[in-house]
Amino acid sequence: MKGIQVFDGWIGEHGPYAMFVDTGVDPSVVDEALARRIGLAIDDRSVGEAEGGGDDRGLEVRPATITDLSIAGRPLGSVDALAADLSSFASALEVDLKAILGYSFLKQCVVRFDLRHNRLSISESIGMLPPVDMQVTERVSFPLRFNSGSDPIPVFRMTLGDESFVVSLDTGKSKGLEFFLGTEQRLGIRSKIEALSTSERLGARGERTVETGSLEGLAIGPMRLPRMPVSIGRTSQEGETREGNAGNEVFRDLVVTLDYLGGEIIFER
Repeated sequence: MKGIQVFDGWIGEHGPYAMFVDTGVDPSVVDEALARRIGLAIDDRSVGEAEGGGDDRGLEVRPATITDLSIAGRPLGSVDALAADLSSFASALEVDLKAILGYSFLKQCVVRFDLRHNRLSISESIGMLPPVDMQVTERVSFPLRFNSGSDPIPVFRMTLGDESFVVSLDTGKSKGLEFFLGTEQRLGIRSKIEALSTSERLGARGERTVETGSLEGLAIGPMRLPRMPVSIGRTSQEGETREGNAGNEVFRDLVVTLDYLGGEIIFER
């Protein structure tokens, strides 16, 4: 749905509620109105502001706990979270979104994203995942690394021609590959992008403006990708590992497995 894999989950005996897995979020997030209605624990003494993309103030957030989470009948325990108003994200996705499962959930499991079949698999080990629903002809794997100690979004290396750069893997982003300003300048990206124009994107801090177009020649290791929608953000990421951010459109023809327990990212097709 809108490039995001939305599924039904339960919180205790309540549900089903629309949720999605977001590798770019830490911790998880639950809709504040729902959390109060079903009696989840919320710490009203500690009010903060969500970090993330956008040009406005961040969402107001409060520490909370998603208790007794279950997906497809499988109990998954309790998950540390923040309570926030998810109505703007729900509106953008055109679904009554109630929770976003981030690193506080992912760190305890293996998760596989198959965007070709809109299938999400979650397991306690990579050996317990169901078989990949295709004949695999290409496979690339990297050690699972994160942007920083305080930002546990997975990162991996991509290439454009002879140049390489590190990007984050963001399943909460529906679009393609976003280059940050420093990378755009270093690789001379602007002159290589076709049909460059401006558009608005929704982030944790509201709308933000990016330049968008398409680009050919991107690859993950030896795995060459088709022409890809790309964008150039208006902020840089100084002092961090990642030089860009890869959303679900980058992986539309791939199966991506994130083994948080075994420490591996696998791309297959």
